[in-house]
Amino acid sequence: MFAWPLPEAPTLPSVGNDSVSAEELDHVARARGVQREWFFSDPPGLSNRGAPPDDWITLYKSLEHPRALPDAQRMVPSDAFKAWNTAFLGDPCLHPVLRQAPGHLFVYDQPDGSRFPMFRFLPDVTLPDGLVTNQIGWRGRPIEVPRGDRTVRIVFVGASTVVDAHDYPFSHSDFVGHWLNLWAESQDLNVRFEVLNAARESVKSTDIAAIVHDEVLSVRPDLVLYYEGGNQFDLTSMVDDLPPRTVRPTQRKAAPLLLQQASRYSALMGRVEAAVSLVGRDWESREWPKPTYHLTWPPGLDEFDPDLSYPRLPVNLNTVQHDLERIRTDLSSVGAELAVSSFFWLVKDGMKLDPVKGRYALQQLNVGY
Repeated sequence: MFAWPLPEAPTLPSVGNDSVSAEELDHVARARGVQREWFFSDPPGLSNRGAPPDDWITLYKSLEHPRALPDAQRMVPSDAFKAWNTAFLGDPCLHPVLRQAPGHLFVYDQPDGSRFPMFRFLPDVTLPDGLVTNQIGWRGRPIEVPRGDRTVRIVFVGASTVVDAHDYPFSHSDFVGHWLNLWAESQDLNVRFEVLNAARESVKSTDIAAIVHDEVLSVRPDLVLYYEGGNQFDLTSMVDDLPPRTVRPTQRKAAPLLLQQASRYSALMGRVEAAVSLVGRDWESREWPKPTYHLTWPPGLDEFDPDLSYPRLPVNLNTVQHDLERIRTDLSSVGAELAVSSFFWLVKDGMKLDPVKGRYALQQLNVGY
């Protein structure tokens, strides 16, 4: 209410969250025994949610001010509340992002001296951005100790699409656990499901393999669900002369620069900016202009029936494959199973996105990838 300037947000302030109607959910296929009403039921509140310390809130707000740096080099406020791996960090004054830290950083030493994972969340905290962590620094409710005799323990691992936005009251894995328990109760099963979330944003498959080895194995899960596929989607392995990521395409926007700046200091101006962006004809949601790329498929590799032993699979798949095998082997040592899932990349010719609600997707498609 009294923030000055206003915090930055991924969407403009005049745009609210879309809701899903019961009729729309009728079009979603459901497994046998799953009731539609469950989708409108929230998990129990987090017993470990508290109030962030006042000095953390002050620090977080001080880091919300925009800096004249590209997004990839800008320290986000939540970075100040992570425990960084000293082997990854090195000299923080030389790090392109973390050198902006406000005089201090939380750090930890990885037991084997590895650079992976690059950070952990602090344990047993509620952060100013809304993230709640349990006793070992994973997002969500405390781990059950001792574990119940008839408890099925599932751990999700991955990056931002698994940990979810920190300000959400729950990650989607919390809903998975909640719905599984509703299902077990409806089937009169004397079983309880405990679903945990060991994910963290920006990590890659080698980080995730280290997280499984050093953190997940100790809680003896029955199932680990790996969900990732974006952070190693690097086109340099398939595109000749790919421009550096520092070269950004022209980002057209209907709202004048003065109005964009004013929206940082006035919620009313933020709504005007949203309205101008919605009706503006010079910033529609068409594909942004980009250089012409030449896609080179690896010679000798069948695109439709690829040989997984091929030594130079595109988009870092050899590394991902190696890390998944390490995870599978580690989990088998404690009798746990691995399930692997990834994204559908749904982009079609002629697709248009809402220029306000779809701004993040536009930037991901035209800048990130």
